[in-house]
Amino acid sequence: MRKPPYLIGPMESLTGPHLTTAIVGPARSGKTTVGQNWLLQSVETDPADFLVYAQTDEVLKAYVKAEIEPMISLHAGMASRLGRKPKDRSIEFKRFAGMWVQFLSATYNNLTNKSAPRIIITELDACDPSGEDTYALADIRRQTFGRDSMVLAESHPDAAASLNPKGWDAGIMKLYRDSDRRTWWWPCPHCNAFSSPTPGAEREMVLNYDENAPLDEIEAHAVLICPSCGGLIEDSWRRTMNRDGLWVAAGQRIGEDGAVSGTPVPSDIAGFWITGLMSPFMIGGTGGLAREIVRTKRDFEATGDDAEHRAVIVKRLGVP
Repeated sequence: MRKPPYLIGPMESLTGPHLTTAIVGPARSGKTTVGQNWLLQSVETDPADFLVYAQTDEVLKAYVKAEIEPMISLHAGMASRLGRKPKDRSIEFKRFAGMWVQFLSATYNNLTNKSAPRIIITELDACDPSGEDTYALADIRRQTFGRDSMVLAESHPDAAASLNPKGWDAGIMKLYRDSDRRTWWWPCPHCNAFSSPTPGAEREMVLNYDENAPLDEIEAHAVLICPSCGGLIEDSWRRTMNRDGLWVAAGQRIGEDGAVSGTPVPSDIAGFWITGLMSPFMIGGTGGLAREIVRTKRDFEATGDDAEHRAVIVKRLGVP
């Protein structure tokens, strides 16, 4: 079973002192399950009303049918608390004992005429409520509940202009910029020194491959490189590295021995940046990711169309 330990931090922050939890991450990294686990925990142990937003009605219905309803069926605690009347178990609305969950497309009207202490926004950067700021509108919906409220926003970073924080003025990267900016650190299997797969980290572990090699060779030989010892790290080590990894916030410093010191920057937003290099769910692992980065870059250079290459960088690597 592939378990991503990096999801524990975001899940714990949902019941912590912050007002918002923001998760940057690629597709197939598990970030959406954070909200699903929050729903499960709330229904079974800590009831409170929810608003759940997705970009369109079609996406929302598909999400409820494919993810939420099977989750309810598989968990006796949820199934037994679900209302028996048809109006209590529709696609758009679920009433549980002591709480309800309303599933809505992120239109302007849906973001201005509702109220709940807990709000989930899936794929924030894909939402476009008439040009308004989706998060800002949702944030108002929980204001009457004060510090007993929480907004969870997750997305791959489509709206960010670049890797430079100066370009993080919209979407999920704007929330991450204003958060305590946590990055994931894991130990090298060779020297045990901690480094991070997050771009711009003080000790960044990068994906290495021969960009001029045939695609099959790139996929077969791509490795991570430890910035401390220079060791080559094969894909099979990532599970062990994730198991021993930890989140470190801005304002803190982590030594090569994994000792964390300092105080996180004060913020009401707990921010987490997941990259594709961390995900155990990628088909082909880091080699497959390297192959797609090079393949789409070559296509871009040949055609001038960067759409597919951009999609790989943003949606599979999880980088602006």
